[in-house]
Amino acid sequence: MPKRKRNSISQIKTKAKKIKLSRANETHVQRQKRLQAMRDRDKTSRAGESKDQRQQRLQVKRIQASASRATELEDQREHRLQKMREQASTSRASESEDQREHRVQKMREQASTSRATESEDQREHRLQTKRIQANTSRATESEDQREHRLQKMRKQARTSRATE
Repeated sequence: MPKRKRNSISQIKTKAKKIKLSRANETHVQRQKRLQAMRDRDKTSRAGESKDQRQQRLQVKRIQASASRATELEDQREHRLQKMREQASTSRASESEDQREHRVQKMREQASTSRATESEDQREHRLQTKRIQANTSRATESEDQREHRLQKMRKQARTSRATE
């Protein structure tokens, strides 16, 4: 079978323009349908990939994300992080108790693994960052939030003493 000829640059621009225009004119329902079709196509494609192929795909994705983050501006970074926070919040609001427990357990395992392999300098940096975050949080909390935090700490202390 003969090799497929590449499209000329002018044709690619025209095709990209057409796609951009059609996406600009699509309704919310059409957009959701298109995105779902893309997700389904990706899922089908990934179902047949080997472990090595998956690792390679994820590595390429990590490199691309890292390169993208390295060149983004501060306001772009803030926008990306805010969007991620909103997505996480929405996801947590709709998760079941089992899903929550699974997510929390996975986070604990990741933290444990990370701490087991960190150097003394990394540990000190992590703890210093945590202290700064706690101080900042306490400085901005309301009286009700402070009381709630202290009440929670007292309850944890009582529970801890009861199990000793």
